[in-house]
Amino acid sequence: ERSGIGASLLGRLAESDSAHFSAEVWALLHEVRQTLASDGGEAEGPISAFEREGWQRSLAEAEAAQVRKFTASGRLEELREALARTGEELGDVEEGFGVGPYMAALRVSSQDGVIFDFDVCQSPVNRVLRRKQWAALAPEARVAEITLSAWDSLDSTGRTELARRRLLGIEDASAGDSDDE
Repeated sequence: ERSGIGASLLGRLAESDSAHFSAEVWALLHEVRQTLASDGGEAEGPISAFEREGWQRSLAEAEAAQVRKFTASGRLEELREALARTGEELGDVEEGFGVGPYMAALRVSSQDGVIFDFDVCQSPVNRVLRRKQWAALAPEARVAEITLSAWDSLDSTGRTELARRRLLGIEDASAGDSDDE
């Protein structure tokens, strides 16, 4: 954004026929809108495109599609089961926990409130934009992100261990390993 390239790209998108935007474009624009809002972006210039009725509707549909896809995947239930198998005190568990404009998988009241966020954005850019906002949106909690690639590559035992590490805030074995075991 330093050289105005972000505003320029958004301006070109705003001038385009949004009927031809793919679901991925709408998902990215949803994240960009949240980032601009958290940065105090004014609804003028290219940013005003987010206020258009058609954009509002498509952005809402993109968000709803992400929630439906995640719910249908069964991963929320798998996470709940993995957390139960950790043997750790969980306290209250709230599914579909709203954090600002986002819906996180669940919140566990023990461990000073841990919010589990499955990385369902499917794009590195979306993940970076979302991570940028956690400190402002949930300053009282620790957000524990679980990538879908890591989760899906693990068996039941591996998922339980991953959930335990995220719950307790334990770093993975090495930076090069990330969540993959």
